[in-house]
Amino acid sequence: HRTSTSMLNPDTWKTANNLSSKMMLYVSIITCLIQLSSIILAIDVEKSILYATLFLVVSLIFGVVLVEKELKKIFDNKGNRK
Repeated sequence: HRTSTSMLNPDTWKTANNLSSKMMLYVSIITCLIQLSSIILAIDVEKSILYATLFLVVSLIFGVVLVEKELKKIFDNKGNRK
């Protein structure tokens, strides 16, 4: 997670990457569940890949926004904890 807010200091960097890695783990698990459910429900392979990819891309973009919001709750503009 490399953004201007996350790179203010080592504390913001570590916090941002911890939050981001947890978010990525959840997104990966849900993506796998989407693909498994499409196999069980016999959904077309191309549609399955499309659904999983769309979910993954949207979730990762949304995740960046959520991590940045959380950083702004925890840190001020200079990277000091509130």
